[in-house]
Amino acid sequence: MNAPPAKPSIVITDKWGNQKSEATAYRGAGGQHPSLTNWRPGRYSGHTALRQSREVLNDRIHDMARNDGWASAAMTRYVDTIVGSGWRLSAKPNFTTLGITREEADIVSDQIEALWHDYTHDLGFWCDAERAQNMNGVLGLATRHQFADGEALGWIGYREEAPSGFATCVQVIDPMRLSNPNDRADISNAFIRSLPAGAGAFM
Repeated sequence: MNAPPAKPSIVITDKWGNQKSEATAYRGAGGQHPSLTNWRPGRYSGHTALRQSREVLNDRIHDMARNDGWASAAMTRYVDTIVGSGWRLSAKPNFTTLGITREEADIVSDQIEALWHDYTHDLGFWCDAERAQNMNGVLGLATRHQFADGEALGWIGYREEAPSGFATCVQVIDPMRLSNPNDRADISNAFIRSLPAGAGAFM
């Protein structure tokens, strides 16, 4: 019975045909391959790299979303995948903790879900601090920011005049508006970032 053929080995040589030896444990850390010869990236922590390059990256992503059809379609597809036609609340109250029967818990669950639907689909858009869209639109806008900026920022408000019976509202704010006062550098062990004056005001 014939032995299986030996697997070919890759030998790296210089221009004279002399075999090169790897000086590192990983080829990805070596410099023998032409693609790696001049690749000397800086050493940054994740936070430091993002802090130095975040604004430029975000500006480029937003510019592509505005002017490039493929990028815009990718963002829309992402929002459609995450939010779709809207989020439906699936209430599952613990009937044992509440001291009620399973059947009574089902009734409570239906009531909670009905109230959530009324709140998020109110034609007066009272769930939105700007009263411009329902909760599906709020979630869609927040997801767009999460896609482009890597984070979503919201301000929770309270409208006592809301006729729906629910005074809580949400205002989505562009994360680029969140900054340290006077663009000061971050202080170790201290959170000093704040919104510009009037950022949480009702529109």
